[in-house]
Amino acid sequence: HSLLAPGGKLYLSVPDFSTLCWLYLNPANSMNGRFRTLQMMMGTQEDEHQVYRSGFDIQFLGYHLNEAGFVEYQRVPQFFLFNDDSSRKISDTFVSLNVIAQKSVASRA
Repeated sequence: HSLLAPGGKLYLSVPDFSTLCWLYLNPANSMNGRFRTLQMMMGTQEDEHQVYRSGFDIQFLGYHLNEAGFVEYQRVPQFFLFNDDSSRKISDTFVSLNVIAQKSVASRA
């Protein structure tokens, strides 16, 4: 937050915990499909950078963004900036929670 200029925007993408839970519990999902869904929820655990310590839905993430001083946030399906996991779909369902958050114009550091 302190690195953004007042009015600056943060483009944030995290695994969508609610959607991934729904996909995991879907009876049509195979054992391999559930394993892949777990990896998206928890990281692949292959190294210290592939471990997720929190799960977020829009309400939980929004709460933390407000606590960090962002005055507005908007969920978007994709950013259309470059090809990355923020646009990933499983069975036509986006699995990332993509948010654009704006810092207050009269923001504290």
